Amino acid sequence: MNVDNAKAGLAEFLQQNPLSEIAAIGEESDEAVIRSPWGDGSIYLKIPDDHAALFAALNGVLLPERFAAAWHRDTKDLEVMYTAFPLAGSQADVSRRKFSFSFLGGEYACEFGRSSDRVLAIAENAIFAGASRTEFRNLPPFQYYIESEKGGAPKLPGAAPISFWIRNIEWNEQNVVDLSRHLNFYMTYYDIHSPVINIHPPKPDHDDGRKQRERYVIGSFPEKISGTNLNSNLMHYWAASRIGDAFRRFLYCYQVLEFASFYFVDDQIKRAVKKALITPHVMGEMDSIVIKIIDHVQDAKMWDGNKMDALLKELVDPELIWREVEKNREYFCKAIEFDGGYSLKPLIVDKTSRETFSHDWHTKFNHTIRSLRNALSHGKEQKITTVITPTVQNFSRMQPWTDIMSVAAGEVVAYYNVAM
Repeated sequence: MNVDNAKAGLAEFLQQNPLSEIAAIGEESDEAVIRSPWGDGSIYLKIPDDHAALFAALNGVLLPERFAAAWHRDTKDLEVMYTAFPLAGSQADVSRRKFSFSFLGGEYACEFGRSSDRVLAIAENAIFAGASRTEFRNLPPFQYYIESEKGGAPKLPGAAPISFWIRNIEWNEQNVVDLSRHLNFYMTYYDIHSPVINIHPPKPDHDDGRKQRERYVIGSFPEKISGTNLNSNLMHYWAASRIGDAFRRFLYCYQVLEFASFYFVDDQIKRAVKKALITPHVMGEMDSIVIKIIDHVQDAKMWDGNKMDALLKELVDPELIWREVEKNREYFCKAIEFDGGYSLKPLIVDKTSRETFSHDWHTKFNHTIRSLRNALSHGKEQKITTVITPTVQNFSRMQPWTDIMSVAAGEVVAYYNVAM
């Protein structure tokens, strides 16, 4: 089928799913393929010769970007794909689970049950391309099941396509995300082995001209790396900061800086303590030297914010921060208003240059990230009247700061031992 005919046959689907598109398989062919269902570039859908079932399935659903799910437009049921492999052990009874969930004035019938023919039609025609951060929307087990039913793969005893259904729910992405988070809590509260609804972070919105973070720290990948034994806590936070939404990644990057700065001690104080400890006549003047050490340690008890400021100044190359700031100068030059009421002040002004930025960048950077952290994690407190709420728009607004926080955190992890 060519592109024009496919677009005509899937007009309803394209209208409801603007992140998806119909495109030619290659430059020399007009044969159509469905790209990025769910807005997920790791999945394509081929169009078979007998395409009636696939077209009917797609025209009847909305494929939400943030879920491995299909929202059925006619029944208003949300179907979250679970698995088509046999359930065993702690999962054996899950397929029979049904319950009602009352939330914010609504009553929702929830159950694990057989997957819809629509989902099976989509899974059957899925093509998986490259790496996926979404596990290909949980489709591979369903595709294997279909192949096994047709004799193209060995059958697995007890296999059946299972989805988690939320019946009769109006589609509003933010409301469904909020409902799903609460469902995840209660399901795992009452059953620690309960499956959960995976909520994927939205892709950063760069339609406003903002540029993504520079890929390489030094311009290219090095041919030889001389590794050192890095702090295990910092590596734990760093690993956590590589996945999830912009909020989560920012907060884990902040924890890298927070942990490192907590143990940061000014070089001058360290040298003074070391000098006292190696005094040749230390045994003869123990009392006076102990007093000196106590005095130096007291000097080291600076405010955590000052420690972080000093840590940033010592370990983070301002050139790397400036590189990210300059490419999105327009963003960092203006105040950013977040849903929730928090207003982020500009980091730089129009006339800021690399030289003026590098002079005291760490002070304003430190103050800003601390304020952002408070707005993200403290919620509504007496001292904090405005917050950053977890909306899709805020994820996008937050992304440039998450990018430069990742730069700073990476420098601290790599060079932390220098400061200690």
